[in-house]
Amino acid sequence: MKLTQKLTINLAAAIMLLSGFASSAYGAEPIDEVRDYVENFYVDKVDDSVLHLPTIDEMLSKLDPYSTHFTAEEYQQFMNAINQSYVGIGIGLDQQEQQTVIPTVYPDSPADRAGLEEGDIIVFIDGKTTLGLTIEEIAQLLQGEANTKVSLAIQRGEETKSFEVTREEIIFPTVIAEPLAGNAGYIYIASFNEDTVPELQQALAEMPGVEHWIVDLRDNPGGYVDSALEMLGMFPTIRTALIVENRGKREYYRAIPQQRKFAGPVALLTNENSASSSEIVAGALKATNNATLYGQTTFGKGLMQSLFELQNGDVLKLTTYRFYTPKGEVIQQTGISPHVKTDTPLEDAHEAWLEAKYKTYKEWPNLQDVEPTKSFTVTFPTTVNGRSLIGNKIELIELGGQAVPISLKQTNLRQVTIQPTEPLKPHGEYMVVVHPGWKTFKGKEMKSGNMVEVAVQ
Repeated sequence: MKLTQKLTINLAAAIMLLSGFASSAYGAEPIDEVRDYVENFYVDKVDDSVLHLPTIDEMLSKLDPYSTHFTAEEYQQFMNAINQSYVGIGIGLDQQEQQTVIPTVYPDSPADRAGLEEGDIIVFIDGKTTLGLTIEEIAQLLQGEANTKVSLAIQRGEETKSFEVTREEIIFPTVIAEPLAGNAGYIYIASFNEDTVPELQQALAEMPGVEHWIVDLRDNPGGYVDSALEMLGMFPTIRTALIVENRGKREYYRAIPQQRKFAGPVALLTNENSASSSEIVAGALKATNNATLYGQTTFGKGLMQSLFELQNGDVLKLTTYRFYTPKGEVIQQTGISPHVKTDTPLEDAHEAWLEAKYKTYKEWPNLQDVEPTKSFTVTFPTTVNGRSLIGNKIELIELGGQAVPISLKQTNLRQVTIQPTEPLKPHGEYMVVVHPGWKTFKGKEMKSGNMVEVAVQ
């Protein structure tokens, strides 16, 4: 499976929109407005010694890491991060052996139209070498105002080519959905914004045959609380989705019902960068037994922010609530722990589904250290008629992906050699599934299926 390159954003926010904004009703200096909001809305009562500090930054520095004063431009950048958009040229970036490589060129992006290709190496940007720069610094050089141009020197094989690319707004999908082998479906959610649940609803509509969903919140830094509550409304048994607390007073938030719903528990993937609204979803699904969690413990940000527009156009993002799971479990500095702790959550979740789907199948001995470009042999416990395996009676499935095309060759009465028609992924995990209906050499039809795990070098 080849997933679309994901945009990584540093957000870590659960944002409660108060009718879009709460706005000051009087003409005041920004620090006076901020002081008023902090005094009246901050999650805890604030001491007068903090309220009367001489600058906004000093005041907010005494509160928590997430209360922030944005200029109008900084606020727009923040919202662009939530909404998965930026002004640039539409490429992914990777660093390999001190070289800046383009792993992805987005279709119909400025980079695509200019002729950039996957595998190109960026050598210079506007005459500045990329050697020694971080990916973040390189991304900053590529971004800028819409309709401005950026010049690139690209190494492609033995040649160095020059390109001039016009920047434009790039909008990434919030939801990426792809089918997996075994009638499973994979959904990656990049952030929680206004498009998230409509895109989830569309994904479910476009993949009606899916029996089991694997939902990926890894590296999802958060977003709007309402979006998280809407997603939880896609699970029919969830009522209370979230508990919030301000100055000792608790409120209970319900899931927001949606038309299309997930059928049955999902597998939910998390890591240490799953934060805020992601933790609202993970905590509620775990607390209500609507998901099995795979991966790593989440970030541990159980603080919610509200947005307040100041008279001068600046915006105050202020922590106004603590939030807890429906069972009242603490999230702040604790996070949500997975049921299955693993560094390969997608593969493990897919394997668990296949084992559940084919629960009557018998497991044969695993195959280890299979070479990516070589054939490998499966040994049957009895004689086998190789021709009876033709017609999808035997599959090679990439865990976390699709079935891999193969050819078969019988090498002796009990062994069949499998030759993938494309190289296997180094260190990849696969499963051979032998479905019922294959026959022995004497023509006896076997009523049971079998499974073999395959680990690639």
